[in-house]
Amino acid sequence: MKKLIILLICLFATVAFADITETLTFGWQQETLDYVTHWELEMGISDTGPFMNIGSIPYDGTPQAEFQAPLETTVTGPGGTTQTRYFRMRTCGDIPQSDGTTQAECSTGYSNIVSHDFWIPAGEFQVPVQFRIIAQ
Repeated sequence: MKKLIILLICLFATVAFADITETLTFGWQQETLDYVTHWELEMGISDTGPFMNIGSIPYDGTPQAEFQAPLETTVTGPGGTTQTRYFRMRTCGDIPQSDGTTQAECSTGYSNIVSHDFWIPAGEFQVPVQFRIIAQ
């Protein structure tokens, strides 16, 4: 039996140099939930990587339409620029083995890659280091 779920993950991305927080929501379709224990969300600086794991979305074995997990990451870059980050997901679970045990594994394949542009604010001007009046 195939099942279809939609996964919503709230990713709170903080940009450097300011207290700006963006909330991203991801959607994910899963054909079957057999043996699934969690999903891993990864972020990269290009669509070819490198990617780093920024968090897991747990699955407790109860089929439902939405799964939520607050994940946080920081996006940095020069002030006044837009930084694009790329995201992908994979499924992980406990795979039954022939000897009756299970093996924790993640899929070797990944979801399609999606991107988001983060605006890095310019920040404040620096204060002058030294200010003097010279009378002549």
